[in-house]
Formats: sequence, C-alpha cells, structure tokens
Amino acid sequence: MNQQKASADMVLKNSEIDNIYVDGGFCKNKVYMQLLANTFSTQKVFATSMTQGTALGAALAIHKSWNGSLLPESLIYLKRWTSGYDSLVAG
Repeated sequence: MNQQKASADMVLKNSEIDNIYVDGGFCKNKVYMQLLANTFSTQKVFATSMTQGTALGAALAIHKSWNGSLLPESLIYLKRWTSGYDSLVAG
C-alpha cells in the first residue's frame, strides 16, 4: 500500500480529485479495498460491480453505431468503501 500511495500521490498532487474508482480483480479484494479507503481517507473510494472496465468503455464508445437500444440504468453498480479499521476485522 505504501507504493500505491506514493504512486497515487504523484497524480493527486495539486489536483481536485474527489473520487477513486477501482475495477479489475482488485475491486473484489476486500482487504485491498479497505486499505485503499483507509489510506485515501480524504477521497471517496469506490469498487465497481464489473471487472472489465476497459472493455465496457470500448463497447459504450461504439454503442450508438451498432445498437439502437437504450443503455440499462443498472449497467454498473458502485460500492463505496469508507475508512475505518473496524471494517478490516469484521466479516
């Protein structure tokens, strides 16, 4: 997590970024997500409901050219993680 914080701090320095979104395999890792929320307690940390954000983004970019249907409102769910060490030991 120390390396993650050092890398992210380079991006976050002098920025107004309020939210951090995680997709991919790590969004399902409860320990990682809780550590991230604890480390970046001044930002809102979210895990996505899907693990293939890049593929979904590409599909959304071309959606209108191949599909006339509206996008479902439930396409992506977000779970917000908040700081708090109690969450690490809770089931």
